[in-house]
Amino acid sequence: YQKVWVDWTGRKTENVNESFLAGTSGKLNLGNIIFENYIFMYHFAATAIRDSSFQIRDNGGGIVMLGYEFKRKFSGKFSAGIVHSYDRRRPDAFQHADGFYSNINLNYKRINLNLIHYRGEGLSFAFGDQFCTTKMYTRFDSEIDIIKHKNVNLNFQCSFHFFDKEIENSLKVNLWFFINNNNKYSKL
Repeated sequence: YQKVWVDWTGRKTENVNESFLAGTSGKLNLGNIIFENYIFMYHFAATAIRDSSFQIRDNGGGIVMLGYEFKRKFSGKFSAGIVHSYDRRRPDAFQHADGFYSNINLNYKRINLNLIHYRGEGLSFAFGDQFCTTKMYTRFDSEIDIIKHKNVNLNFQCSFHFFDKEIENSLKVNLWFFINNNNKYSKL
């Protein structure tokens, strides 16, 4: 499959900047071998009132990965690829950054473990988190489904972030209510 999307986030008026996000993402399965991609662009322009100090911003990037996916007693995925970002505030030149990205994901019953590693130049994504700007970043997520019912799911996630010789952590609790049991849900 390949998905394409556009989100017009601002229509130019005297008070609102023209802006939009556009992108594509997809996955190709060849048996257990997988190819994945995610590419996006963000454009932020001026309001209808001319301002010579304002710089139009074009920002974006993407990732392409090759991997292996399996399902046995437990399931998992190993993938690796390249990441690229670009940023430009007109009339300045484009700033580019590249790096290597890898991901290992293992699932067994109600437990999910995920390890992400990035190494390369500091990326520049307008809506990316701070970790994207580091030259080396590793993240380890451990997640457990506490309640897994046809109408309610509750899970807990603990994450550790390793970057710039620092360690940070984050915790997350997800609660889903399924309506009519056909994958329509509300998430709190």
